[in-house]
Amino acid sequence: MKEKREHVEKLKAEIPTQLALKAIGLSRSSYHYKSGINDKKDKRIAPLDPRLETLLLTLKGYELTLGHCKLASYIKTNYAHHGHWYNKKKVYRHMKALKLLQPKHIKKPKKTLKKLGVSYYSPIRSNVRWEADLTFISYGDSHLYLFTVMDTFDKEIIGHFLSFRCRLVMPE
Repeated sequence: MKEKREHVEKLKAEIPTQLALKAIGLSRSSYHYKSGINDKKDKRIAPLDPRLETLLLTLKGYELTLGHCKLASYIKTNYAHHGHWYNKKKVYRHMKALKLLQPKHIKKPKKTLKKLGVSYYSPIRSNVRWEADLTFISYGDSHLYLFTVMDTFDKEIIGHFLSFRCRLVMPE
């Protein structure tokens, strides 16, 4: 490969590069290819912009609680007349380098409900909390409705009503 490139360099002085590549039998992409083995410098690391760096370090108060997307739009709206306009990727890269990023929101597992019958609130005396229940009971070919009211402290049945119809009955 090296020898072919050297031959092309010699021929380039007399004929165009494209004809020299055809004569040697080397493609243009192979000729212009530079291997990354010799390049020890990482080209992806860009230096920090000093104007953005000083702007980020001078922020105080509410702006420090913003994430990189909202901060980029904040800079765009408030500092554009000073010649400052940066996209969110650049703001993110600078905030990461300056360690100004907010912690990421991590979803916590939901608290599971306790088993039925055990409530979060347990009363300390009788007649503080009542629970009501309407139950459907099959009775031969028809069915009945049982409505009960119970005290949660001592599990005492305060009242009940059994009927063929599920209707509100007003006391006389």
